[in-house]
Amino acid sequence: HRRNGGGSSHYRLTTTLLSVAMCALFAARFASVPEGLGLDFSSSSLPAGAAYDAGAAFRRLESASAEEARNERRASADGAVPQGCVKRAEPKDVRPVIAASYPGSGAKLTWKLLRGMTGIMTGDDHDHNGLVRKRQVVSIKTHYPAIDSEGAEKVYESVNDVSRAMVILRHPMSSIPSYHNFEYEQRNGLPNHSTKAPVEEWEKWRDERFKKEMKAWIDLVRFWVDRVKYEHRIIVQFEKLTSKEEGIAVEEMRRIGEFLHEGDGRVEIVEDLECVHETITSDVRVGFEGERRHSLRKGPDIKYPFTPTQLGRMDQALKELAEWRPGQLGPFMDEYRKMIVGERVHPSVGGVPARADGDEDEGLAMARERLLAAKAGAHLLAPPETAVKELEGKERRV
Repeated sequence: HRRNGGGSSHYRLTTTLLSVAMCALFAARFASVPEGLGLDFSSSSLPAGAAYDAGAAFRRLESASAEEARNERRASADGAVPQGCVKRAEPKDVRPVIAASYPGSGAKLTWKLLRGMTGIMTGDDHDHNGLVRKRQVVSIKTHYPAIDSEGAEKVYESVNDVSRAMVILRHPMSSIPSYHNFEYEQRNGLPNHSTKAPVEEWEKWRDERFKKEMKAWIDLVRFWVDRVKYEHRIIVQFEKLTSKEEGIAVEEMRRIGEFLHEGDGRVEIVEDLECVHETITSDVRVGFEGERRHSLRKGPDIKYPFTPTQLGRMDQALKELAEWRPGQLGPFMDEYRKMIVGERVHPSVGGVPARADGDEDEGLAMARERLLAAKAGAHLLAPPETAVKELEGKERRV
């Protein structure tokens, strides 16, 4: 108004009225929010034995996704997002793909990489940036049906017409603890990707929720692999996207790029994928976990253990998934099962470390040797059931 020669009094009146209107809208919005939507951050944790509320978990994820969208808009306004080979992503009319993952599997990192690779905006199934309904995004992030509720079902229906999908995998030994860190932050009113939960908090949550979360991990993979035709889906590994081995991450990005371009020729992939990967994974605002140098969750590296029984059930679930789709899922599940065997025998067995001085309980040592022998077996990745039972009994006595 002032640039057009208007008087300062009119300008002050206009801004005052706008401020009053915005305050009124804000008050009305939050006055109508029912209890239990995760907006009250006064409590430090859930009561012991509190029942799991899928709807509340869904709303916490929705709230976190909205917060991330707001943070991105602020960063974009500051001109802080584009760096060197990573140009500012823009909306573009393309056919998007679903990017489905269990929470804690690197969804945020993946969408950053997709933007950097293509120069096209991404969105989520809540459509917080308003571009999904216009189909001006290269991908649509979703955790459905891992986080399931009435609200999640309605959200899923809004993207039900998308025919191509990326299924993003991260080993449940890593993704389930990562999701717990997110829930711990939400329950305690902490910023997203800021805090690693104490091990004792993890163990309580793990013992209450392991079966439910492991089932959710499996269900998500089954749902999207079953829903989308073989030629219209791609399996992506978080471990490869964050690998330090030369060429592994770039090759995984190249696979993704070919998949995106195959689905819509308007999606063009930048040439210098190595630069894009290095720029985004070294950016503190990405905030993913792993061995990379810029995880936003502060504190020392924490090993979140599973019990031997839980590892056995995890191994069996992955085995069944591999047998269900041996061609596409088999190699990934076999790799993950080998990691479970490694967790069982080195450097600890179910959270019971081997004695550094070699003076180990004889029975436990024998059980450990039997597991090592099972690992070296021809095709049996899981140790014999008798060895598992014997090991668990020895661990309890130790």
